[in-house]
Amino acid sequence: MRIFLLVVPFCLSLSLQAGEAPMKYVDKEGRVIYSDRPVPGAVKKEAVRLPPAPHPDEMKAAQARTEKARKMIEEGRKEREKREKERQAKARERDREAAKVVIDKKESTGWMSIWRRPGNYPPVRPGVPPVPAPYAR
Repeated sequence: MRIFLLVVPFCLSLSLQAGEAPMKYVDKEGRVIYSDRPVPGAVKKEAVRLPPAPHPDEMKAAQARTEKARKMIEEGRKEREKREKERQAKARERDREAAKVVIDKKESTGWMSIWRRPGNYPPVRPGVPPVPAPYAR
C-alpha cells in the first residue's frame, strides 16, 4: 500500500507533464485505476486534483534542513565512535591491571598453601559433607 501511495503521485505528475488531466477510474470489480487515458469498462470517473508544487524557496529551506540533519547525524555517529573507543581503551587498561597479579614464590607453595591458611581449612564444597573433626585445626 505504501508503494502504491508513492507510485500514484509520481505517475500523476508524469501524466501532468504530458499535458493530460489525470483521472481516477473505478472498474466493475471496484479496483481504482489512475490514468490520463480513458479506461474501457470504467463504472466511475472523476478528475484528480493535485496540490501545487512547492515554491522554490520552500524547496531550498527543506534541502537546508535535510543537510543540517545529515550533519547532526554524522556528528552523533562520530561522537558515538569516540565514546566507544574510550570505553574499549578503559576496558583494555582494566584488563591489563587485572593481569598484573604477582605471585610471591616464597609465600606460596602451590595450591595447598591456600588451604593451610587460617580460616580456609578444611575446604567446604556445596553438596559434599564436611571433613571430619580430626583434620580440622
